[in-house]
Formats: sequence, structure tokens, C-alpha cells
Amino acid sequence: MSFTPSEFWKNFRLGTELSISGNFIYNGLYCFELMPHFYNEDETFEFLYNISVGIERLQKICIILIEHNEEDNQHEFQKSLISHNHSDLHARIIKNKTINLGKSHLKFLSTLTKFYKSSRYSKFQIDSVYEQNTSKTELIKFIEESLEIDISIDMMNCTENDLKIKQFIGKTIGKFCKEYYNIVKAECHKLNIYTYEIPPDSKAFKIFMSEKFDFGDEKIIQKEILKDVRHEIGAVASFRDVLVVNRLPKTRSGKILRKLLRNIADDLQYNVPSTIDDIAIINEIKSVYQKHHIGIHK
Repeated sequence: MSFTPSEFWKNFRLGTELSISGNFIYNGLYCFELMPHFYNEDETFEFLYNISVGIERLQKICIILIEHNEEDNQHEFQKSLISHNHSDLHARIIKNKTINLGKSHLKFLSTLTKFYKSSRYSKFQIDSVYEQNTSKTELIKFIEESLEIDISIDMMNCTENDLKIKQFIGKTIGKFCKEYYNIVKAECHKLNIYTYEIPPDSKAFKIFMSEKFDFGDEKIIQKEILKDVRHEIGAVASFRDVLVVNRLPKTRSGKILRKLLRNIADDLQYNVPSTIDDIAIINEIKSVYQKHHIGIHK
């Protein structure tokens, strides 16, 4: 089967972009899940960066599928996509599609826009030395106004990033994902393309297909595993921590590389087998160990 450049672009390139978008959104939500409070600037930055990139890419996929026409000036159309203003991109989408968002959703888009267009660069300016971190302040302000709570970032009395806050953020971001992804599916059906298809068991699948925007299921799994191991083996099994990861390092034949996992955790020298199915998994595992303070990261 042969495709025109436009068909290939929309059917395959945008399909990859959709997965990338879902991965960024998943990573952002996971960062937020691990945040114990709102004191650390690097944690709020990581959350906002991942979410702003993920939502922006999703918005642009919608715009391309809705607006693109081969008869239009292609250079001008592509130029119009060079924007980091989430509010403007959303306004462009709703010119053609109906999306029911509340005030808090629109405020969140504005928060992402401010972060991506200016706040994320503030640390590169000498004038910022005596100023509060703008991106963190904007996020805290958004949560405070939306939930009508006060958030303290005092080092000795930080407000906990509790379940109520996590569920609110998850529902807010989830609304965008559901609405935009429904537009993607509808437009793909009109064009008879399959951009909306997501690889199963991927981060993007959890976001767009499973519509899971928190990590409650993972916590239940962790508790059940701990309970079962202690029940079956007994107290002698000093089993405290369970990590749920997307995948494990395996050989191409399916053998789990357990020694590699142990050596990475203990910071011991290790050799990567030439038969490993994907070497990128090593950095993924290291990142999980670090975030959960496993092994040398305690």
C-alpha cells in the first residue's frame, strides 16, 4: 500500500507523536505522585515540564487532523504550529470542536503557558536571584484557588501533597486527555486513518486507553504483594518495598536479568548482555531506583 506524504504524516508520524504525548503526560503525573510536598523546586519543574510538553503535542495533533488541507499553503500552516501557548492552541481547537471545560481547566492551561513561555527560563536570569520560583508559585496558587486551601512551603512545616490534591490534579489533566483524544479518534475515523492506535502496555496506553490518571492501582498491587509474601513465607522474608515498573530488563528470549537489577541497585560493576532486548531500560530502572531511594540512593 502506498501513501501520499500527507497520509503517511497523519497516519504514522502523528501516531508516534501521540505516544510521545502520552509518555510525557504519564511521566508528569508520576512525578507529581512522588512529590511529598511543594518545597523542592526541581520536583515542581519536572512535573510542569512533562505535562506542558505532553498537552501541547496533543493539542497540535488535534489541530493538524482538524485543519490541515493539502490545498493550503503548507509552509504557513506548519509555521502556525510553532507556538507554546496552550491557551491559544486550545482556542484554535474549539473554533471547530465543542469541549466543555471549567474555569479551573482554563486556569491550568494558563499556568502551563506561563511556565513554558517564561517561567522555565527564569533561573538563567541574574535578576531572579532574589525572587521566588515563579513556576512553583503559579502551581501552588492554582491548587490553592481551585481547592480553597492554603499550601505552606515552610521547610519545617510543608503542606503534604495528599490524596485530595493528587486526585484533583489527575482529574484536571485527565479531562484534557479525554477530550483531546476523543477529537483525535473522531477525526481519524473521518479520514480513515489509524493515528489513534496506542501500543498496549505502554505509558500512553494507560493515559489514553485505560484513562488512568493516578497511581492508586499500583499502590494496591504493592500492598497485596507485600501481604502475600509475608503470609506465604513468613516474617523471615524481610520484604518492605515493591516497585511497579513499566518493564523489566530481559534478553530477547525473555529471561529476566535479575543480577543486572541487583548490581544496579548496589552500584556494582555490571556487564550489559548483548542479548538484552532494549538497552534503554537500564536508565529507566536507574531513574526508578533514584526516585524511590532504593539501594545506594537511600
